[in-house]
Amino acid sequence: MKSFLGMLLGVVSFISAPVFAAEVITPVDYVYQVKKGDTLGGVSKELLATPSRWKEVATYNKLPNEHRIYPGETLHVPFALLKNVPAEGRIEAMAGNVFLNGQVAKIGDAVPSGAVVTTAKGGFARLSLPDGSLINVLESSRLDATKIEKKSQSNYFSSAFRLVAGRIDAIKKKYAEGQAPLLIHARNATIGVRGTHFRIGQEDGNTLAEIEHGLVGFETADAKQNLDLPGGFGSVADGVTPASVIPLLPAPHFPSLPAEFSRITVRIAMPALAGAIAYRGEIATDAEFNQIVGAVAAQGNVLKIKGLNDGQYWLRLRAVDKHGLQGLESATPIAIKVRPFTIKANAPEFESDKMLTHWQGEVGAKYEFQIAAKQDFSLPLVTLVTQETKLDLPRPDAGNYFLRLRPIDAEGEQGEWSDVVGFTAP
Repeated sequence: MKSFLGMLLGVVSFISAPVFAAEVITPVDYVYQVKKGDTLGGVSKELLATPSRWKEVATYNKLPNEHRIYPGETLHVPFALLKNVPAEGRIEAMAGNVFLNGQVAKIGDAVPSGAVVTTAKGGFARLSLPDGSLINVLESSRLDATKIEKKSQSNYFSSAFRLVAGRIDAIKKKYAEGQAPLLIHARNATIGVRGTHFRIGQEDGNTLAEIEHGLVGFETADAKQNLDLPGGFGSVADGVTPASVIPLLPAPHFPSLPAEFSRITVRIAMPALAGAIAYRGEIATDAEFNQIVGAVAAQGNVLKIKGLNDGQYWLRLRAVDKHGLQGLESATPIAIKVRPFTIKANAPEFESDKMLTHWQGEVGAKYEFQIAAKQDFSLPLVTLVTQETKLDLPRPDAGNYFLRLRPIDAEGEQGEWSDVVGFTAP
């Protein structure tokens, strides 16, 4: 396993229904045509990461005399021996507050070795890597790019990152072993990846790994454990107790959903799922989740999603187990078309020492009713909540007043205040 991990270093992305392309195959050798005046030592200094390995090139090419090469001769140099050159990733999608090296980031920004990407709450950034892989940096996260390199002569890449806080969700493009390795370091473990869809979290001192597809190596920070994690499994490293291979919860099944959600707060009661104590996910405007507009978090099985404008969205969701591991994900489209949730207030009527007011109500609703001497309601004289659609109140002192009311549905969601109605108490 260690030799496997030692070969690894590359990159990744997350989509709701990943499709894994065939493995990228590249010739193992770089072909060099010897020119007049070349020496094997000179060619090695020009091409090799370690020029002193020129004897390996001589042996590999079965040269009769390792000290002589001739113009027109062809040398085969294993790509693994060639020099690495600096490469860079790019921010290809983002939402919310995202920062690159402490500055506000924008789409198209380069992410070289040494760069630091951070996201605020509600923020998201997708990094594309030179090998075609993607890394999605989720909200409230910090990801340091410790190494992004490539071979200038071919499709050989090498990438390493450190997840300092938060979470990433990634898909690593598959290459032949050693051709595009990726390492993700976190506080208590390192993940080595070739081609897979996975997530890593650094939360409350724990390093969490969740594998949707493929196979990764999970090595604890003290190097005492090397675990193979296949798709559908995860692990937690806390730096104290031994890590183990843990089955992830299955992808959640969504209940029957309305064609359109009509309230400001979208509520979805998820069916019972054994072992699930919470749910986590994302909302996007596209099925590929390139345009994430918000995160979803719920303790228990009732989702409450606020702040969405009218439109078409996609909801991606994962169940969370007692270890804090997020399970396999599923996604569904949802539509938002908020209908006005308000009510018309009427001017009151007066009878002797009473003030009477009424309105047209909804079944199961409550109403918050206010009277104030100022139109801005900064100091309301009366505030009450009732299930009635009429009120019989003591007559106020003579003067000018204002009233308003708003509905509260059975779930506790408050509607809009009605238009303010001015009146005069005789």
